[in-house]
Amino acid sequence: TGSMTVKTLTPSAFITAGNTIYTPFAQFAELHANVGIIAMNLLLHCKISSMDWVKLGGDKPGKSKLMGGEVRAVNLIKADTLGDPGEIKTAVHLLGDFAEYQAAHKPLVQRIAEYEHQIADVETARDRLKLKNLANQSVDDMLQRVEATLARTLDQLEVTRRELAALESAHQESCHRVRLVITRKAYPGVEITIGDRHVVLREEWGPGTIQYGTEGLLFNRGEI
Repeated sequence: TGSMTVKTLTPSAFITAGNTIYTPFAQFAELHANVGIIAMNLLLHCKISSMDWVKLGGDKPGKSKLMGGEVRAVNLIKADTLGDPGEIKTAVHLLGDFAEYQAAHKPLVQRIAEYEHQIADVETARDRLKLKNLANQSVDDMLQRVEATLARTLDQLEVTRRELAALESAHQESCHRVRLVITRKAYPGVEITIGDRHVVLREEWGPGTIQYGTEGLLFNRGEI
């Protein structure tokens, strides 16, 4: 599924699938799938991207290897062995919902800050009006309009806060779902990126899982 001499790492095969790609092995190939990619034995110096998952090997720990190249997936990357003792550059990138989360999170936080600022201004205006003679009809009418504006803005603030809470909750669920699974070992030199967290392994690691954490990537050792 693509082959060439080692003089160049330019892919010689390009495959795109609307669903899932299955292959015993691939080398010097570029593969893209809208659902998943399964390679039973080897991915060597490939450029891989999947809108959900990439899996090497079967359900139980085996001899599959991901060596060299770059692999990008949204939710899951699984391999028995990742990288090479010679520290061939191997990069894996899990996207999760991080880009979408950042794009949606910032405007909501800004909108909340704007509503809070507006509420403070309206409350100040309301308090000043209350100090005036309420027997004055024009002042009374103005106070009613201010109170209505305050009520609307408070409602808008509450709705936006609920939107933010729902977004953050969904993002937390995504963080738990997104993971790199190594069933045997990962070698030094492997580059791992999950969302905006990045690490280059300095020692042999595994088996275990690697996931996103607020303070950095979380390494969970243990048989898979």
